[in-house]
Amino acid sequence: MDNGFRVIWTLFSSVFVIIGLVMFFKTLRRIKTDVRIEGNEAQISLRIYNNHLIVSDQSFPRGEVTDVRSSNVGSVNNIAMKRIELIVANRVEKISDWISEDEANRFVMELREALGK
Repeated sequence: MDNGFRVIWTLFSSVFVIIGLVMFFKTLRRIKTDVRIEGNEAQISLRIYNNHLIVSDQSFPRGEVTDVRSSNVGSVNNIAMKRIELIVANRVEKISDWISEDEANRFVMELREALGK
């Protein structure tokens, strides 16, 4: 019984270490990721940068972008957190999943001013 307990203990410990390492490296990759909305008179681009290099680029005609919205998704340490989404024609493009309420409200206000809404 003593040997079986050690095997189970080692197995569970190894699983938790592996899960922790996977989460650590996923978080480490996202630290230097920056989401920016850039545009001109003709189009709006949603670009994801990693180490100042463009990883993803989605461009939409300015006329198709109808609005931007934010919604409550939870709270951390009594600070409300929000999700930000860009509404393009009949679909919704996620900008951020988890951002503080103050930053989300500021971002939405600036983007609506830029869109002329």
